[in-house]
Amino acid sequence: MKKFLLFMFAGLLLSLTSAAQVLPDNWTGDTGVDTYQESTNIHGGTYSCKVDVNTGNQASTDMRHDEVSVTAGDSYTYSFWVWTSANVKVRVVLEWNGAGITYGGYSNAGTSGFEQVVATGTVPTGAIGVKVGVRFYDQTGFVAPETQYIDDFSFESPTGTPITLANGGMENWPGGSTPAITVSPASLSGFTYVEGSGPSGEQTFTVSGSNLTADILLTAPTDYEISETTGSGFTGTITLTQSGGSVGTTTIYTRLKAGLLAGNYNNEDITATSTGATTQTVTCSGSVTSSGGSCATELIISQVVESGVEKYLEIANFTGASVSLVDYDVVIYSNGSTTVTSTIDLTDASSIADQDVWVVANTSSSAWSGTPDQTSGSLSFNGNDVIALRKTSSNIDVFGTIGDATYFYNDQDVIRNAAVTSPTTTYNSSDWTFTAYAGTDPADLGQHTMNCSGTAPADPAAFTATAASTTQVDLSWTQNGNSDAVMVVFNTTAITATPVDGTTYTVGSTFSDGSEVIYNQSGTSYSHTSLVSNTTYYYKAWSVDGSVNYSSGVIDNATTLKNEPSNHVTGFTAGTPTSTTIPLTWSDNDGTVAADSFLIRANITGTFTAPTDGIAEADDTDMSDDVGQVNVTHGAQAYTWTGLKTSTTYHFAIYPYTNSGTDIDYKTDGTVPTTSATTAATNKKLIITEVADPGDNANARFVEIYNAGTTTVDFSTDTWYLSRQANGSTWNDVQLTGTLAAGAVFVVAYGADFTNFNTAYGFDPDMASGFISGNGDDGYYLYFGSDHTTGELIDAYGVIDIDGTGKAWEYTDSKAVRKRDVIVPVTSWDSTQWVITVANVQDMTPSACREDVTWQGTSSTDFNEVGTNWNGTHGFVPDASYNVTVPNVTNKPVVTRLSVVNTLTVQSASSLEVSATGSLTVLK
Repeated sequence: MKKFLLFMFAGLLLSLTSAAQVLPDNWTGDTGVDTYQESTNIHGGTYSCKVDVNTGNQASTDMRHDEVSVTAGDSYTYSFWVWTSANVKVRVVLEWNGAGITYGGYSNAGTSGFEQVVATGTVPTGAIGVKVGVRFYDQTGFVAPETQYIDDFSFESPTGTPITLANGGMENWPGGSTPAITVSPASLSGFTYVEGSGPSGEQTFTVSGSNLTADILLTAPTDYEISETTGSGFTGTITLTQSGGSVGTTTIYTRLKAGLLAGNYNNEDITATSTGATTQTVTCSGSVTSSGGSCATELIISQVVESGVEKYLEIANFTGASVSLVDYDVVIYSNGSTTVTSTIDLTDASSIADQDVWVVANTSSSAWSGTPDQTSGSLSFNGNDVIALRKTSSNIDVFGTIGDATYFYNDQDVIRNAAVTSPTTTYNSSDWTFTAYAGTDPADLGQHTMNCSGTAPADPAAFTATAASTTQVDLSWTQNGNSDAVMVVFNTTAITATPVDGTTYTVGSTFSDGSEVIYNQSGTSYSHTSLVSNTTYYYKAWSVDGSVNYSSGVIDNATTLKNEPSNHVTGFTAGTPTSTTIPLTWSDNDGTVAADSFLIRANITGTFTAPTDGIAEADDTDMSDDVGQVNVTHGAQAYTWTGLKTSTTYHFAIYPYTNSGTDIDYKTDGTVPTTSATTAATNKKLIITEVADPGDNANARFVEIYNAGTTTVDFSTDTWYLSRQANGSTWNDVQLTGTLAAGAVFVVAYGADFTNFNTAYGFDPDMASGFISGNGDDGYYLYFGSDHTTGELIDAYGVIDIDGTGKAWEYTDSKAVRKRDVIVPVTSWDSTQWVITVANVQDMTPSACREDVTWQGTSSTDFNEVGTNWNGTHGFVPDASYNVTVPNVTNKPVVTRLSVVNTLTVQSASSLEVSATGSLTVLK
């Protein structure tokens, strides 16, 4: 019997599952979380990821996406959606390849629905890639396991440029099968009838589905209808019920609706949708022809299609009556011949109805989805062959110039212009429209439009719809060259209507698609009023000439402005500050009119000036002057202020608004939400204590940093950079990661990893970077809050913008050691604080700053031998920061090289010898 686990927490968040634990594709997870494919509690798409948090050990509760590439210095915006239990928060994690880890803001606990978490910043120096992720933090009351849901991860860098996360939407899972819909064919054409009759004849397509999680919904477009049976049951939507994830191949009948106005109804899509499946479409094209009687005096060639074996000829009848084909045939003049080379006799027993077409296809043609009226192997023109329609053996309509062998329609779909109403034996290329054709379905075949009233007028130019207020849209245009009148219609959906030539429409007239005429005059503008706020209105304009002929029409749309937001936000709260940041969160609290965005003001006084309607305010996130503001889009519901001063109280106010630019509308009445918080104090007493350029191993370079303060520094909350300026010009910045306890040291080594340092010194440094390559004339500087461009300079080794060659601080093939009694950082280099000596690897003392060591003499009498002779942490030879004691032991020390110590105590009965090759400096 299967066992089902039921988890329930605040907000009645339920999940009932027997699925196996599995990670989504492209994600890794720590041992403290179990992940499951979730299809009920989702933010978007078909699936989310359910996460059971099984431990309060936060270092074991991370999830990370596969690495994506980034560029150092670019801005970034990282977001995801999370639904949390009452006792868990979710935190931003960004693991940079080449620049450590950034931890960002937290979600709320017990969200009772999906909440978006957003983090912004700058890609740190040295980073070449990032693994975006999350960490789950237990809160008071946590009892494992607790269940969360995460979905729809997004990463932009630079902000506004999305970087694809292969499975950011949690849609792909190992062994999963994607729902799929299949339709065939993908297009249908040739639907037609004469205005006043209809519907058109039926055509069919098939639909099937596999791996479905829901039924298939078929939706017909505005001018077409569908049915599962022929002859009846036509409607706008059909539901095909899935069984066991499948829908068998089903035939669907479709036709052009009755009662439409004369015009073309092309490229309208029947859609087939099902949850999780890619939407499929069947594109329908057809026309309703005018019932206005005789338009042409004779049949004409209306279309020629040629590419390879795909060869089609269309003949149109707009004579006002059915025409028998008994007297008609088609002939071809090949390769410049002046005599007929092949003849296609049209089917004598057939006729072409008025306002209908006759399609002849080459026997081998197959691309067209319609059905030819006739096929013939003799229809084999090749792009330079002239085609003629004959009646009683005399040419009445000719496509091409007889006797001319020039290729002029190879690989072309050529359609007779609608203004041509009579056949002619003199070819004129301007009577035809040529379109490149590559042998695919010529969907425009099987129908033709003829303008029975002559040449259509040109459209009005520069037709523009602009929202003027919450209730008004202003329309403007330029009349065509003939200064024809302009007719304008509007609708609240896309306009498909086409006016009929010869028919006059007045203001208030409506078309079959619901479009209404609002203007029909000779002006160049119109204001459409009494509209509904925040509503999109669609407009179409036609030129109308003196014979009541209409142009093809131009379109535009506009959305009326929103009213002022109904509500202020709720829950406007400042989260836990760091020394330089304060996170803010809130609920958008949408009312009848939701805000488009929010303006947040910040200052240290707590007094705010309300924004003014019609004046959009630009972002000012530089808080160096203690005043700032930022615009945050609807749905973000979080923003973190950065670059703040330590131990300072900041106040914030938030104003919702709609629209933008000069139309912006702020909500300033009622009680404006405010909040405040005080940034944390920080320890800024970090100093550089050793800079190393070993003369015998350039790969063993390093910089040592000492915490002279009384509290631990956490580099994930306090931003610190070690910056190098090479030769007094080029800068490189390394953001520090990890922690540094009070009285402890932190070593940043040269190299892509720890290998070089460990090989030289026998243990790992705290960090490694290829930028720690100072060769004696490069300066090193500690910055707080940011890198050298905007950070606060705390401590300096060297002089900024000065090449160190020949200067007092040059350390080529040497080491520079800070004297032991220096515990306060300085922003300008002070030579009295440093001792610089020529040195190799054996003389360096990384991570052993300010030690008190005793001579043991366990291996030799050599004062300068690294190893067990000294009882220090790593057995290093003492440097200028060491206090040294020499007791009475058997092997008395002999100084063999240049040496410096802070203090020296030689106990009773002991001795210290300095050889001829050595020297010893005692600072105190």
